[in-house]
Amino acid sequence: MLYQSIRFESINVIPFIDIMLVLLAIVLTTATFIVSNKLSIDVPKSTSEETVSHDKLIEIAIDKQSFIYYNETKIEAKVLKQKLSQLSKTTPINLRVDGSVDFSNFVEVLDIFKQLELQKFSIITQQKNSSK
Repeated sequence: MLYQSIRFESINVIPFIDIMLVLLAIVLTTATFIVSNKLSIDVPKSTSEETVSHDKLIEIAIDKQSFIYYNETKIEAKVLKQKLSQLSKTTPINLRVDGSVDFSNFVEVLDIFKQLELQKFSIITQQKNSSK
């Protein structure tokens, strides 16, 4: 019996590169579907709807633990008041509040808006399904 010794001079990496490029394409396409908001806030549902322009829009959020966020930066209520006092009274503001937050925390932020006489703020909710 004659055994033939086969020696590999190099490893063919082309199939490996093809697989990696396909995986990269999948990751890049699915990454575009990720929501831009990083805070997990379950906003209440509403039947009314209104769109707001995003020019110089300020995002304020209150999460499940009642922490306040100013453009996704965690801050205290006093600091929020200081930051908002530096804005124009017509600066558009979006307020997102988790549905499980105590009403007193929501009122605290609305009270800051009232004290500073901010005129253009929207409360963000989810659209209710009308089929129910």
